Amino acid sequence: MNIKRIDNLENIVEIPKDCDVKDIWAVASYYAKDDVECDARLKELEKIYDTEGKKATVENILSQELGNNKKTVMEYLIVDGILISSLREDEKLLNTVLEYCFDRDYGFFGYKRYIDIGNKLYRKNEKLEEIIKAFEILSKYTIDRAIAIPEPKDEDEGAIETGYYHDMIQLFQTFSSMSYFADDLFIGKVVSAR
Repeated sequence: MNIKRIDNLENIVEIPKDCDVKDIWAVASYYAKDDVECDARLKELEKIYDTEGKKATVENILSQELGNNKKTVMEYLIVDGILISSLREDEKLLNTVLEYCFDRDYGFFGYKRYIDIGNKLYRKNEKLEEIIKAFEILSKYTIDRAIAIPEPKDEDEGAIETGYYHDMIQLFQTFSSMSYFADDLFIGKVVSAR
């Protein structure tokens, strides 16, 4: 896995230190500023989010081809932000993201069997790396914000900030650990119900 240091990540946009990183749409708006393509995509994603929900938004982003540009970074920041905000209430969304980060590997002969039996192999794809890069960028923004803003005004605000940060780190560690499996393969065993 070729993870770059935060200082070397490409397509990072400077955001104000007081920008609330928990509001992923606010962060994404700085990517869309002065960029017609990003702005149009952001509006499209906000509409999908408002009308169809979190899962449809995430699936729309993850079903797109990857680009090496600011728009892709913005999209994956939105995926990570949605994951963080829904970690405690919607584990199915996490499973959806994982399904897009791994492709079914059909082995040496490269064909599907008519009867789906036996172990299944999954090979990680480039989307996993994009998820990790977006978490690195979000952690940079979160740390910059924590340094710049004063202490929370009350305990509830502090608990929300701490909870957000812990959820982000937990997801970052989860996705990072998946990137280190030998030979990029996972095995999914078929379990029969008796």
